[in-house]
Amino acid sequence: MNKNIQLLIEATPYPDESATSYLLRTAELNGHTSVYQLFGKEKFSFLNKLAPNYTFIDKQRFRYVLQTLNLNPDYINLAFDRDKSTSRAPRIYRNVIIDLSLFKSKSHSYCPQCLKEQPYFRKLWLLRPVYSCPIHSILLLDNCYRCGHAINLQSGSIVNCSNCSADLREAQQTHYSENLFIDWFIYILNQNSNELFKEFTSFWFALEKFSALDKPLSDECYLKTVYEYLVNTPNSIITMSNWINRRIQLAHPRIQLLSFYKEDKTVRFKENYLSNIEKNCISYLPNTQSKNIQLTLEESRLLLGIGRLKLTHLLASNFLKFVENTHDKQLLYSTDIELFLIGEKSLEIEKLPISISNKQNGLFTVEIKLAAEILNTNFDTIRKLAKSHWLNNGKKSTTPLQIPFHKLEKFHEKYVIASTLAKTLSVNPGNFVEKMISIGIKPISGPHIDKLPVNIFSKDSIKHITKDDIDQIKDYPTKTGRKSTNFKRKINYDFYTLKEAALLLKISPNQVATLTHLRILDRYNEFLIPIKIKCTSLDALKNILESEGYVSIQNASEKLNCRMNWFNQYWCKTGFLEIIDLIYWKLVKKSQLDEIIKLKEEYLTGAEASSLLGMRHSHITNLHTQGLIEAHYFGKTDKKIRLFKRADVFKLKSNVPQ
Repeated sequence: MNKNIQLLIEATPYPDESATSYLLRTAELNGHTSVYQLFGKEKFSFLNKLAPNYTFIDKQRFRYVLQTLNLNPDYINLAFDRDKSTSRAPRIYRNVIIDLSLFKSKSHSYCPQCLKEQPYFRKLWLLRPVYSCPIHSILLLDNCYRCGHAINLQSGSIVNCSNCSADLREAQQTHYSENLFIDWFIYILNQNSNELFKEFTSFWFALEKFSALDKPLSDECYLKTVYEYLVNTPNSIITMSNWINRRIQLAHPRIQLLSFYKEDKTVRFKENYLSNIEKNCISYLPNTQSKNIQLTLEESRLLLGIGRLKLTHLLASNFLKFVENTHDKQLLYSTDIELFLIGEKSLEIEKLPISISNKQNGLFTVEIKLAAEILNTNFDTIRKLAKSHWLNNGKKSTTPLQIPFHKLEKFHEKYVIASTLAKTLSVNPGNFVEKMISIGIKPISGPHIDKLPVNIFSKDSIKHITKDDIDQIKDYPTKTGRKSTNFKRKINYDFYTLKEAALLLKISPNQVATLTHLRILDRYNEFLIPIKIKCTSLDALKNILESEGYVSIQNASEKLNCRMNWFNQYWCKTGFLEIIDLIYWKLVKKSQLDEIIKLKEEYLTGAEASSLLGMRHSHITNLHTQGLIEAHYFGKTDKKIRLFKRADVFKLKSNVPQ
């Protein structure tokens, strides 16, 4: 397989062309009737072996395609990077991570007018929210207008149906008058903000599951609803409440909103969004049309707002019952949950459930299986804890262990097992404890503390820890034989050397020394020479630098789409942002930045408005002077920033009279 294919003609790709479109045009120019023939059976099989589970739209396989065809490697950007190596992994488009479910799966969409002007398929057409051409305001077509066959870019001609050879350019064009939403989606993409796009995606997926309670809707309806949420949240609350009220006979409002509550655990929707929707809903009463949805234990806890222990109480006391014949899956009926939501049953249980109150020596006890369920761990870990003072029942026995309930309840309230915490945060449990120690959070019990084979953390110490906090830790000390590539030290929990501190902060030792002179870092006083840095001091600084509560002014500038020379003028002098100067890092509070981002969901700066209209910087000022658009002034000091309503700018762009 060393010899590559020599093509007679090399097609020149368009910058926004999809990889599959380019390959079909290349095959067509070289007299082949399909992409498969372009490679031949042997080469095609070889490509599959080189990049299994990848398609031509993925860079992993497309890179080998370019090598095999002796094409320019710069064409690699026609394909998509994967965020991870799995087949269902998100794709990366313009630096934005896009879930694979937002890509069209059944066929390739196209705009007949675009194909007339330039015969190639655009990458943008692959995305579900793009159902209309952003250039011509024509609804995209997914199938051949003559035979109804899905558009296939693996064979035939780029402008002809592979099934009936109909000229795709001759399809009837349907004008779409509301291209504002498509323009807005492309604007969201161009922001290069994964945080914003993650919120967009979460709402979209939650909305799909929400609408499926009675009937799925079109991508057009989904996009309009997401747009309303991000641009006009108060109106969105009313829309969603009315939607629920129209089908209130099917389920309680909170049951209907379950998909949103599940997404809200990872991507927080705007403040009180879901609770405000519920407030606007009419009362629900169980009826003959009520849907009996099967819920997992996690979903049930989420709807009721309770923990594992409380749910175990409800199950043990027969307040809730498992669905029968579910092949060992523990599921509950939504109609049973609704009785608690409407107040017919109370979550308050006065007494310990009889089914777990086996009394031994005057103490209530629970069996090991139930204890493992309550603490969300395995039997082996519970057995180890039951032999320690944490859950000890006070006697040695070879019979099945009984855990004193009062000890289990106290442990569940105040402590957490390290492996359970790692599982909850979805991080690697193998190095979890060492990473936690590296940021100053130490277990209160474990192999290196009291020889207990289980690491335990106090819940008070891990309240604000998130998955991102753990994922950002790259260099950390270890107590095993495994060596860390960039960081080696004998563990001492009191101080760091200059070199160690420099490695942790990714600056030079001289810069660390400067930070100590300026009292940003504290010296360990037992050592005058050489300089030692207090662990608590450095950990505190590192926590600030890695905290989700702060962002660098460079990142803030990017998120606000504002050049650094205007950043201070627009947002700092007006009192929106306060810069925290740590010499080598300049940070702003994320809460202050979020306030501006929220403001910018509705407003644009003059430069952004002019850019969106495709005009020079002063254009929006001229429009304002002529009274064609209204300006709004904001600020917390004497200085004010001039902004324009996003909706007003889109109206101008769409030529809609004000």
